[in-house]
Amino acid sequence: MHRQRHILVALLLIVLCSFAARAAKEATPAQKRLQAMAKEKIRLVRMVQRAAKTNMSVTDLVKASYAAIAKGNAKQAQENLDMADKLDAVADKASARRKEEKAKKYEKLAVCYRYYSKQNIYIVKAYKKLDVEAMKKGFTEVLKVERRIINLTGKRPRRNWFTPQELEKAPLSKKDAEMLMKGQRPPLATAN
Repeated sequence: MHRQRHILVALLLIVLCSFAARAAKEATPAQKRLQAMAKEKIRLVRMVQRAAKTNMSVTDLVKASYAAIAKGNAKQAQENLDMADKLDAVADKASARRKEEKAKKYEKLAVCYRYYSKQNIYIVKAYKKLDVEAMKKGFTEVLKVERRIINLTGKRPRRNWFTPQELEKAPLSKKDAEMLMKGQRPPLATAN
């Protein structure tokens, strides 16, 4: 009986240690974002390399390069409107409880998310026209409104796409960068 307890405790420690090791290996949200950015950057570089080999037209390359961004913005436009509505409701409740400072904060956030949604729609429309300059203007406005949201909340708004400006800054592992420079295809799984 005493020996069984020792075995049970030992097994429990092993299980707990494996959970702790797994938790330590899991990436933080910032690390996950950087990894996703690096993977997207590799995907786009591969696309450009393929385009060069297949004599893809510039128009087709622009369409392919910005398709994921346009799709992400189309989805996010509605999400941002929904968020603005929720924030308005919270602001109304805070105002009813005479918590005016809190109400003003949520009203400001609702305005930010409505503007964010307008920029999402602007980017999608610019993509449909293949107006890269207009898309860049939209990306700049998105980054500005996100900074405002971060200043108000301390948190980055969720978004499942990256601006070209962000991808330019995305880090690649030395191995992946060398492979790309040689015209080789790094596996997406090795992106750091």
